Amino acid sequence: MTSKNKRTIIAPPGDEPMSLDELLALFKVDLTIWKVDRFLPNSWPIGIKVEDKDIEFVDGVMTGHVKSSGKINTKRLYQAKAWLSRYELIPSKVPIHNVVVNIRKTKAKKPRGTKTKTALVLPDPQFGFLKQVNKPGAVPLHDRTAIDAVHQVALEVKPDSIIWAGDILDLSEWSTHFVLRPEFQMTTQAALIEAAWYVGNFVASFPFAEQVAMIGNHDDRLENYMIKNMRQAYMIRPADQLYLDSMMEVDNLLGLSRMGVHYVGEYPDGEWWLNEHLKVVHGSVARIRPGATASAIIQNATVSQIFGHIHRQEIVSERVLGMYEDRHIWAASPGCLCHLDGRVPGSTKDRNWQKGAMIVQYDASGFVGFPEFIQIHGDTAIFRGNSFKGRDRFEDLVRSTKGEFDWESYKPVAFI
Repeated sequence: MTSKNKRTIIAPPGDEPMSLDELLALFKVDLTIWKVDRFLPNSWPIGIKVEDKDIEFVDGVMTGHVKSSGKINTKRLYQAKAWLSRYELIPSKVPIHNVVVNIRKTKAKKPRGTKTKTALVLPDPQFGFLKQVNKPGAVPLHDRTAIDAVHQVALEVKPDSIIWAGDILDLSEWSTHFVLRPEFQMTTQAALIEAAWYVGNFVASFPFAEQVAMIGNHDDRLENYMIKNMRQAYMIRPADQLYLDSMMEVDNLLGLSRMGVHYVGEYPDGEWWLNEHLKVVHGSVARIRPGATASAIIQNATVSQIFGHIHRQEIVSERVLGMYEDRHIWAASPGCLCHLDGRVPGSTKDRNWQKGAMIVQYDASGFVGFPEFIQIHGDTAIFRGNSFKGRDRFEDLVRSTKGEFDWESYKPVAFI
């Protein structure tokens, strides 16, 4: 029985059972057109008389005899039946336009020679101190446990790129905009040593990763101060090494290039491109309302970007329409790696900051994944459902300098 959209196929009875595949082959069913809704293998017994036959034909005349024994033998007959329907139904009325599109199914393949990579972005640690007046001890502006927690996350993720996204140093005593409090004085050397030590730890832990350090507006305080107050020291170099960076360059003071770290020394124009559709900047835009900074940055953006500077975790995304394809882009801020309790000069304890960092995946073909936030609560980082408890590694830092720097004045004290 066959209609336009339904079909029933029935095999003639036989002595052997028939499978679905044999039935379909018998009726030459095209399985690209028809699908099997139901299959019924059927069988039933029949009785056959047992007879003694002695018959022959001579000149068309039958002679002989047939004798019945009175016994009946039983045998089983088999039949197979299937109900089919079309994948694409034929309408009962002819349409005005009958368009048939044959689509060949293909599996999307990643372009050859590309490998998805992972970047870790470390925002705004602001290494620096508030020294106690008239007694030893100092309050670190950077959050040691937060940085160590992110380092533990990195050991799990094994990033291909590690990017310090600016404001590595706070440089409070070099500010040209704020009152230079006594607590800021003589803190630069200790901040330089500790910042270089933490950057060096990431370099040592991930020797095959691309290491990058960018300056932000706080790191730029050093150059601005020299231009305003020490022009005679600006861009000064050794007489026998004029090809080197300035002696007072952040790169030189932290030893970044000597550690194999790529240094991006322009602010606010410095940027680091992970691929053609993803860049990292420190940033110079800041809005008070949550989410407003990311919204402002993406207004005229054509690529995704990670930015620091605002010490908040924000993300805004949109779709960019193109002639041949659309792209999904986003602007995101990872947070910060400094303390949130008001100790950082210029901040207050109720400032809307969040500690954190960021992971993002990308590849050489231009693929950009959606970023993943590393959230930090107290001394613990939360990432992909796992907790990483950070440590205060001040004593490890002290041992690493082997007595070449007096850390007695910088022993950690509580911020009050």
